[in-house]
Amino acid sequence: MQNWSELETREIFAQIKAENNHIHGVFNLVMVSQGIPMASLTEAQFRAGSYDSKVKSALALYTALKNEPLDFLVFFSSLQSFAQRLKFMSANMSSYVAGCMFQDAIAQQIDKQVSYPVKTINWGYWSRQQLADSDKIDEQYEEIGRAHV
Repeated sequence: MQNWSELETREIFAQIKAENNHIHGVFNLVMVSQGIPMASLTEAQFRAGSYDSKVKSALALYTALKNEPLDFLVFFSSLQSFAQRLKFMSANMSSYVAGCMFQDAIAQQIDKQVSYPVKTINWGYWSRQQLADSDKIDEQYEEIGRAHV
């Protein structure tokens, strides 16, 4: 989906329900990789990264699915949401981190307003190749009892 509008989301779920009769659950797996240093990031670039995608998809899913009899709604997020508790945060991932933090917060609110459970999974990083300073990050993750996926 390009714009993550409520209308577009409703149309897609109507099509899925027409073909399958029922939707049991939804996973929101939105991520846009950017890698632009925060100091040189414009607002347009920030929004074009994961931030707008994560915010718009969360809001569209909520409005389109709030009255559906789902079994669950799950948002894929990141341990980067807790970067202030860690000793690091990737300055090249600010749009992604802000989007994850938004999804974490809105998932808690949505969970209070719908009849099905709404959860987030705050993944660690997926591989050592993703991060330049992976040894230091491994140590910091170990300090909080976490490891990469």
